[in-house]
Amino acid sequence: MIEDGHENTPVSAYCHEFARRGYVCFSIDYRLTPEDPHPGSTPLLLNPMNVNRDRIDFVRGIMGLPPSTPVMIANAMEAAIDDMGTAIDWVHAQAGTLGVNPQQIAAGGFSAGAMMALAATYGQKSPAAAVVALSGAMGLAEMHRYIRSADAPPALLFRGENDLPGIGPISHELHLHMQSVGVDHESYVVADGTHFYPRTATAMPVMGDSTSTLEDAMAAFLCTRMVAPDRRPALA
Repeated sequence: MIEDGHENTPVSAYCHEFARRGYVCFSIDYRLTPEDPHPGSTPLLLNPMNVNRDRIDFVRGIMGLPPSTPVMIANAMEAAIDDMGTAIDWVHAQAGTLGVNPQQIAAGGFSAGAMMALAATYGQKSPAAAVVALSGAMGLAEMHRYIRSADAPPALLFRGENDLPGIGPISHELHLHMQSVGVDHESYVVADGTHFYPRTATAMPVMGDSTSTLEDAMAAFLCTRMVAPDRRPALA
């Protein structure tokens, strides 16, 4: 898949790959800004009028839409976090029927989806046992408010070497914050990656020197954090 002239692996392709590896995978959807969603009743953004919008306005331009207002962006983000949390809650509630271990559910996504997974897991406290974030981050205020101790779910963080200004530095700050409070996590930089990169790209660990492909790093992380001998783990 080509995005902005760069090869990129969509989340649906990751779902197919990890389903092949034995995971139960759910590719979910969430409301977007053009739908003008209601923000819901669980506000999590601490600076809702100051959300980075470099990617948002670029994408809206491609779609032929005018720039969105800060209120529109904040409402859409709050709604999307609710949608992500609802999906995680549903998988958890239906775990017996679905044949998955309710204690072994991982949430993840790319870009905005990664932000929603992080926010739902750490801010909304949805029952995810781990998070995989591809070019996603949390605001500085939110990460300090919602991630305070080492018992927070483990995380796998990726960012492109040449990622968006609103993603790369903040993802690194999230790594530093998790390190400071003792959260189990791994952080990788995708070599020569922009905001888009394939699953076969080389991933360089921020700490250590053992490089691997993006997909292999993800597989190793899930294998060590999501072992479930009685039932299959799930990715939402």
